[in-house]
Amino acid sequence: GQAWTLEKGFREFDCLHHALSRKLNDMPKLPSKTFLPPVRAEPLNKRREGLEIYLQALVERKDALNSEELRNFLLLDIYYEDLVFNPPRLAKVLNKFPVGLRGFNWDKENNLLFTLISDMSVYSRIDSYLTNWQLKMEKDLENFTSMIGALECYIATGEGPFEFERLWLKPFDTQSICMHWDEKSSQVCVGLDNGEISVLFVDRDMNFKNSTEVLREKVHKARVMGVYIDNSRDCVYSIGLDKKLIMTKLTSKEIFSEKYVGEHPLTHMTIDRITRRAFIANKAHKVYICDITHPHIIHCLDLKCGGEIRAMELDPRNNFLFTASYTDGIINLWDLERPGREKYARLLGTLAGRPKVRVLKWSPSRNEIYVGSDDGTVTIWDVKKGESIYVIQTKVGEITEMAYDEQLRILIVSGKERQINFWELPMQWKSKFLKEDDGEKVPTKSSSMLPTTQEQLHSTLDSDEDDLHGWSR
Repeated sequence: GQAWTLEKGFREFDCLHHALSRKLNDMPKLPSKTFLPPVRAEPLNKRREGLEIYLQALVERKDALNSEELRNFLLLDIYYEDLVFNPPRLAKVLNKFPVGLRGFNWDKENNLLFTLISDMSVYSRIDSYLTNWQLKMEKDLENFTSMIGALECYIATGEGPFEFERLWLKPFDTQSICMHWDEKSSQVCVGLDNGEISVLFVDRDMNFKNSTEVLREKVHKARVMGVYIDNSRDCVYSIGLDKKLIMTKLTSKEIFSEKYVGEHPLTHMTIDRITRRAFIANKAHKVYICDITHPHIIHCLDLKCGGEIRAMELDPRNNFLFTASYTDGIINLWDLERPGREKYARLLGTLAGRPKVRVLKWSPSRNEIYVGSDDGTVTIWDVKKGESIYVIQTKVGEITEMAYDEQLRILIVSGKERQINFWELPMQWKSKFLKEDDGEKVPTKSSSMLPTTQEQLHSTLDSDEDDLHGWSR
């Protein structure tokens, strides 16, 4: 093996610790500071031993060893070129948005990018509310609507990768919270802070340059937290903080189904159109599986984690459901069983992630999940081994939405700091835990961050002996 000498003082270790603590969860303990530098041999040796233990604990973690901070600290790129690692590359930054982003939808086939923006400043929103109220009282309808939220539509210019120009903007006099774009019907639905839903028809024959609002109704008594257009049934599904799942006809604009789902405010909704099921999360660590053909609750999953669920991802092919708790960062993987057998759903494992998780996305081809948090970080997890590979420090502020394109290997991230980042992921990470096998370098097993369990996964997660290594029950 190769060896080299590093000369590092305690202050440099302390700077490294603080830098990594902003990105990584469950950091090892750094030896405590002293008011005066130790001069006697015994305290010096004790601190040196503590720093060696600390550094060894970092080196045994992939996410730490793959980080730019630790690589620079250990001079790995200079002295140990065999430990090559391909980090994600920031391919593009879009930062021309007037206010922060609540979400987006990228329609690659039509070269469209829909963005949902909202004024994140409380004081600015109050000023806008007062301005709108004054204009309404003065019946100045021409100038009514000082923008608090909006839906924007952009189209690719073709001048370069991820270059867009805005086609139109639809302003709202309240915060825009969530959205869903239905490409087949060419309609986009927006859920608003005041309980209203707005549906716009985007004219495909006019190259998407025109939009017409075809529905604007107050269907909830509190903020709308999720919307979905079901064109086959001519309706919109919506959930809100008023604890209701509501179905509204697009043509007649009438509510034809209204049902309480649990006893707590609802936070997130995922629809499986094929099996006609809705997965609805709430602020009390529960996910309700609902039949949307004849609306009723099929089963309730108690996630056994703290607080509300804001992030959820469904893998309908394998009947897997990933959930993440906003409060404590606990990530759960559920096997939902086949439709009709939801009561036999079982928890396959959990991971201890960073708290304040807002978004979770799943890549079946890479066996990875991408977890975005309020601190602007995206943690990339190897699902089979149950360990974090890398942590991206984005430039978007509090993360509000993500999307992953399997073909382009592009992870798109939006946030409250008026930015969208396009991150290109490498074809292979070329993990540092390598060994020689017939002249080729192949990954080896590494220590996991959580106790080991073995579970049989099917299809995408095959039956290798390291499946779910690192997940805890």
